[in-house]
Amino acid sequence: MKKILFVVLLILGFLTQLPIEQKINATTENFNKYYVEPKLEFDLPSYVPLNEVDSFSNIVIFIRFNDYGCYQPSYPYNYYDAMFNGVDQVSLRDYYLEVSYDQLTIDSYLSSDGSQINFYTYISDRSY
Repeated sequence: MKKILFVVLLILGFLTQLPIEQKINATTENFNKYYVEPKLEFDLPSYVPLNEVDSFSNIVIFIRFNDYGCYQPSYPYNYYDAMFNGVDQVSLRDYYLEVSYDQLTIDSYLSSDGSQINFYTYISDRSY
């Protein structure tokens, strides 16, 4: 009995899939009929090999969750600026200068008004 039920369900499953495949084929045929390959009016620039790059810009965006609307950062703006852009101290900029043998400078731009950190507020709560 179980074998017969399994075979019947298998046949029903197979039969219900046929119209879906036909609809998909008809849709792709219509798409291909009206699709026009876009033409670029200019040449895209080729990539630049990493060993030819001497500077890099980094954007730092601070994010807080929706349920932390009045969140205050643990440290002031100057602390985070020094962490990314500090000169002759432990910073992201000096780390890359050291490991690249003074060949790569990374300048980080923090989302701020110059003295206060601006946050992007994520739409979901922290528990998400």
